[in-house]
Amino acid sequence: MSLDNWRMQNVNTLICKVYRTIKNVDSSVEFGISPQGNIKNNDGLYADVKSWCTCRGFVDYICPQIYFSLENPALTFEDCLDSWTSLDFDENVKLYVGLGGYKAGNGDYDEETWLLSDTILADEYKILSNNKSVKGFMLYSYNCLEDDTAKKEVNNLINALN
Repeated sequence: MSLDNWRMQNVNTLICKVYRTIKNVDSSVEFGISPQGNIKNNDGLYADVKSWCTCRGFVDYICPQIYFSLENPALTFEDCLDSWTSLDFDENVKLYVGLGGYKAGNGDYDEETWLLSDTILADEYKILSNNKSVKGFMLYSYNCLEDDTAKKEVNNLINALN
């Protein structure tokens, strides 16, 4: 076994043991992981996200950090989402999507593409709402709900939820 495969196997063993321990204590508690949004980057971290999604016994949900804008030149939100929804999920593993609220209204990210619109999070929510593979979303970070820079963007997201 190569060193990389050994490391990935050990991470999988850890995740599986954490999952089983939680279920042994309280089977109603949901355990999930929020890996990097770009699936390719997870291999370098020995995070076998494909197994976690497709095999029972690792997680109840996975919430990739798809913190990309719709116009990010390196990887768009929709392209990243497509890579996750193309996986063959186990019926007991839910896909939630992490949205990058902390980037809202901030020109420091994604080559300033978060400044192109104040409806990016709302538009991403609408994309998620129309995707049957996605069971919900999580907003990172809580601070964006009180941040003046993100205020307009967050308000547009709240309006889209109604």
